Amino acid sequence: DVEKRPRVFTGLPWKGTWYIPGGKSHLAALVDDAGGEYIWKDNPERGSFAVSLEEVFRRAKDAEVWLHPGDAKGLSAIRDADSRFASFGAWGRGDVWNNDRRSLPEGGNDYHEVGLIRPHELLADIAIILHPELLGELTPKYHRKLP
Repeated sequence: DVEKRPRVFTGLPWKGTWYIPGGKSHLAALVDDAGGEYIWKDNPERGSFAVSLEEVFRRAKDAEVWLHPGDAKGLSAIRDADSRFASFGAWGRGDVWNNDRRSLPEGGNDYHEVGLIRPHELLADIAIILHPELLGELTPKYHRKLP
């Protein structure tokens, strides 16, 4: 019952192709349950699907929140990958979050290894990201805002 449902998009291109979780994926459901509007909610896929860069720009340019931008460690890494990415509204507002808060230097990441069997924790993270005004000073467990 939130008044504003922030628009959310995900990812970064990998080898020239932008893969997006489908509109029936667990991530789409988490965004919806957390009070967001997933910009690919109309897509019937449960898994990921390939989207052209042009289509991502068309749909996501004004989205408020950007989740899971590949292995980016900061906003500058996203801009360095392609300067056009800095034109996304979420990038300009600094509302870009990656799911690597609980990752290890040698590669493990609790988001993938533990978080998926604890969907309530992932839901809490996304709710904190989308509606910090409702949840006070809580900090996401698996996500961090990119500097």
